Amino acid sequence: METEKSRSQKITSLFRPKSDSQETHKGEGISRREEEMRRKAEKLAREGLSDSDYSLLKIFAVIIATTISALLFSYALIFWPFFYAVVAGFFSVSLIALVPLLIKSWSLNLASAFTISIAFILPLFFLKNIPPIPAGIVAIFSIIVLMGGFISAKRELNNSLRISFTKFSGAIIARALTVIALVLAVAYGWNFQARALFSDQFISTMMTFASPLIEQRIPGFTPQMELNIFFDTFVRQSFAQHDAANFTLLPINLQQQLISQSTINLYQTIENSLGMDINLKASFQESLKTIILEKVVVPIEAIPAEHLALIATAIIFIAVRGPFWLLSWLVMAVSFILLQLLLVTKFAETYLEPRSKEIILIK
Repeated sequence: METEKSRSQKITSLFRPKSDSQETHKGEGISRREEEMRRKAEKLAREGLSDSDYSLLKIFAVIIATTISALLFSYALIFWPFFYAVVAGFFSVSLIALVPLLIKSWSLNLASAFTISIAFILPLFFLKNIPPIPAGIVAIFSIIVLMGGFISAKRELNNSLRISFTKFSGAIIARALTVIALVLAVAYGWNFQARALFSDQFISTMMTFASPLIEQRIPGFTPQMELNIFFDTFVRQSFAQHDAANFTLLPINLQQQLISQSTINLYQTIENSLGMDINLKASFQESLKTIILEKVVVPIEAIPAEHLALIATAIIFIAVRGPFWLLSWLVMAVSFILLQLLLVTKFAETYLEPRSKEIILIK
């Protein structure tokens, strides 16, 4: 049986120069980092640790930290606004991406993927209005997707001679963000309420952003402007811009009659198009709210609850997953910074691991 001493000598020989010519160019061919990794590999070989994880305490610390970060996302999704849940999810994914790199054992990697998946999907069973069957289907799918990400990342690491951070982390980050987007979509989709979405606050916020644009066409516009004044101003501006020469030649009383008739025609056309009466004494914002309520909210509420939840979930997932693809590079950058911190603090170290491979030759 091969002794530890002979094993160490064999591994050391993999890095030892084979000729005088190679010895001459040793300083040019091997960088300081590679030389340091060679010495670490020899140490690992002597200690018999080259094919197993080094510190079980640190390994479980990694698993616990990543699981807690996933639980933080779940907590934020249940109790905090949408934005904070997304930030918590991004931070969690940046930690999760390091697990296949820090833990060599396949069984521990899959166990980590399973516990993290469970932590991610907990909100589906605590939030109201989410039926058990859709929650269960999404939970199983999320577990499979995240475990697939771990397997892909681990294979990438095992099949590469050098660590390519973007390749192995990209494999798991993409799948983890998909799980987060799906959980967000189900959580908000099954609790979607049209009246809550198109609330007074939403309409006020929308008008705050739209008012400067409208004011460029309607001088003096405010959301509280009466609708009849709004139509009157709109018609006057239209005549002034498109037929100013002929309009100004008309007598004042004829100009006023033309404006009044055009205003009446305008709001009658809008009434016919909407199929509803318009209160000209109401403010612009109040009229907009009435139109949204009757023409958007009421038809949405007429859709069966299950169908509406599925539609809302699909729309939210597509709307969220697209930007997540762009932000995945930010998550990857945070993950890389965390890795460098672990290396600087000596929580983890880089080693050069010699590998043997079984082959068959015709001799």
